[in-house]
Amino acid sequence: MVISAPAGPSASILDGLSVSDAAAAIAARVAPSVVIVGNRGGSGAGVIWRPDGRIVTNRHVVHGDTMEITLADGRHLEGKVTAQHQSRDLALITVDADELPAVEVGDSATVRPGQIVLALGHPIGFRGAVSIGIVVAAGQAATAEGPRTGDWLQ
Repeated sequence: MVISAPAGPSASILDGLSVSDAAAAIAARVAPSVVIVGNRGGSGAGVIWRPDGRIVTNRHVVHGDTMEITLADGRHLEGKVTAQHQSRDLALITVDADELPAVEVGDSATVRPGQIVLALGHPIGFRGAVSIGIVVAAGQAATAEGPRTGDWLQ
């Protein structure tokens, strides 16, 4: 999935910043949309996809029909797993809330190999972790079953 920062100052405010400062600014803009998805076996991260309470996470994070969601502002909500896609390792969780700080979804068709990407999450309960990487391929992916083509980003 391609995610931009929540609605706010335009990307032009990043002009003239170092890559390091730009990454930190983007991470700060996206952080309010990143949640902790808790389950009986641990936790993972998710992202508020829509202000009406739809949250996207990895399928391997969800166990059971309900999850505890911790928002960036500290609120705890009960989430219901409403959809799962095994081969894409995606799950949709819905919480009873509105006006949540949803991310601005970008256009994955414009992503090119070599572009810098950020990943925000909460690995092993460590809140607010940020890592940086590079898009290796667009339109193809290396999987355990071999190369795949389609709408993949790697």
